Amino acid sequence: VHSDPPLDLEIASSADPVEDGRSLTYTMTVTTPAGVTQTNVVLEALTPAFMSLDPQTQATPPGTCLASTYACDTGETMRWVLGDLAPGESQVVQFSDLISTGATDGDLVTAVAEVSSSYLPPEQDSHTVVVTEAAPELQLAIESDHTLVAPDGLVTFRMRYSNRSTLTADDLPVMLPVGLTFVSADGGGTESGGVVPWPVSVAGGANGT
Repeated sequence: VHSDPPLDLEIASSADPVEDGRSLTYTMTVTTPAGVTQTNVVLEALTPAFMSLDPQTQATPPGTCLASTYACDTGETMRWVLGDLAPGESQVVQFSDLISTGATDGDLVTAVAEVSSSYLPPEQDSHTVVVTEAAPELQLAIESDHTLVAPDGLVTFRMRYSNRSTLTADDLPVMLPVGLTFVSADGGGTESGGVVPWPVSVAGGANGT
């Protein structure tokens, strides 16, 4: 008994792991077997968890959402009608969205897709990406008013901080250097267990002293 080779479907992602709040792109590649032109090729994909996207504007080529004329929510089906593909031809489809900030460390974002044609049975594939929670990217520079200080002398530290991410950073903890005794701090800083935390809220892109 002779049977034609199946359609080939492969899914890849732009990142793995991916941080919540960041963009993630899935790339689906459909390839027809050699020897036979495939007609009425249709690709369908379920909208992954922590995504909600409009395949007409967030996919290349544009697709449709079967459940809505606008965005497809998690679990809803997106469709691309690829038409006729020549023997050995490949068609690439991409869709992108920001991962919801409601995702937490270890959550899984899985793309599941299926391709079918008039002559061959459907072929499925899936691709899973792990979520890592994004963290603020803080930079801290510390300067002192003395390079040498006598025992029981007073030294003052000045700190400059900046937030290079788009997330808000809360609190700024700094460890007290060995051999020093805490006296005071401005900005609401207090010492506890050798650490001086400041109750600051640093917005993304902000800086201060």
